[in-house]
Amino acid sequence: MKKKILIFNLILITVALCVVFVAGISVNRNSHYEEAEQQVVTLTKVYASAYKGLTAESGTNIGVPDDVRLTIIDVGGKVLFDSDKDNIGDSHLSRPEVAAAFGGNPQVEVRYSSTLGKDMIYYAETTETADGVVCVRVAIPVDTVEGYVAKTVPTLVWILLAALLVSYVASIFITGGLVRPIRDVKDMLVAVNNGDYAEIPTKYGDAEIDELVKQINVVSGTLQSNINSVRDAEHTRSEFFANASHELKTPLTAVKGFNDVVAMTTDQDSVRQLSQKIDREAMRLTNLIDDMLALSRLEVSTDPVREQTDLAEVCRDVQSSLSQFAAERNVTVTVSGEGSAIVGGEHARTIVKNLVENAIRYNKDGGNVRVEVVQSDDGEKTSVTVADTGIGISEEHQAHVFERFYRVNASRSRETGGTGLGLAIVKHIASLYGADIELKSHLGIGTTIKVTFAAK
Repeated sequence: MKKKILIFNLILITVALCVVFVAGISVNRNSHYEEAEQQVVTLTKVYASAYKGLTAESGTNIGVPDDVRLTIIDVGGKVLFDSDKDNIGDSHLSRPEVAAAFGGNPQVEVRYSSTLGKDMIYYAETTETADGVVCVRVAIPVDTVEGYVAKTVPTLVWILLAALLVSYVASIFITGGLVRPIRDVKDMLVAVNNGDYAEIPTKYGDAEIDELVKQINVVSGTLQSNINSVRDAEHTRSEFFANASHELKTPLTAVKGFNDVVAMTTDQDSVRQLSQKIDREAMRLTNLIDDMLALSRLEVSTDPVREQTDLAEVCRDVQSSLSQFAAERNVTVTVSGEGSAIVGGEHARTIVKNLVENAIRYNKDGGNVRVEVVQSDDGEKTSVTVADTGIGISEEHQAHVFERFYRVNASRSRETGGTGLGLAIVKHIASLYGADIELKSHLGIGTTIKVTFAAK
């Protein structure tokens, strides 16, 4: 935001200064034209006064500067004297300034002189001489005025550049002052999210901004209290789940043990079949408790294990550990690719195991599960992709599959031994390491889940 404001201010100031620069040159030019016109009028009056009572021939002794043209014209339009021209025989009655002077209404004219081949500023007045009434005309070249204006342009350019520099520096400080409250509010909100809330002092010297910051402090304080309450509730809930799961595991282990004894000592087929059902349900409940404990630990964990882990090796290890499970469901699991990432080895194994286990569990008879490890070209990211040819997930369920205990097909999940917590555990571990999760699925075709970690 600061950059955008700074760029906008610089563009605005630059345009404004350029407009002022062009306008300044125009005003300067007009001002010098007015001075030149006043000069030509003054010179004309001086020369007219000097010629009064003289003859044209005697008037030629009057000194004329090189940058001034003096012309004496009689009432017939004949040039009696011209300081810049030897041939003075052509008629000048058609010249506007001469006609205006003889008409009693002298005026300044700016036009191109065909005699001298350049633009000139003219003015003429009549006066009484020994030869009768004559017109005294004075002209100065326009390029004298333009040259003076041109000389001022470099100075004006330097002034413009200096003004731009000062404006740029001033904009940096002013923009910084405008953006600082916003930056402080952002930092405070980040701190609130991290549980490190600290009130922003109202020190900006602007009543409206100080009042705004004050109100934000009030809202942020309330928000922090709410966040703390939610976190406390989450912590209490996690502790409850952890304690309850732990307490349930002991009697469940005992039940499973007693059931195993019954299965080994009975000769009745009906009792043995019932024992097998009890064993399956006890195993499912044990898996559920294990997942609840794992999820509870993840919810209170804030410090990920920062170690370099070979993800390809983790995937091959999971492939081996689930080989019997895959064989029982007639599903083929393949692993390809190489790459490592910054993630705890056990956490990486948990993610891959849950993803591959789900891909096998919800696959078709004779289906395939493809596990691929890919490192990005720049070496910054490493991803693990698990793709299956299973039943797929409909679009309305895809946004919810990472929620705890969410099942697309509850009866199938129970039949296959799913707990409904596998993908929730995957999501929590990925969040712990700042990893990205991408899910693509088509009903009846299969599901692909990609988890991307930082490689270093």
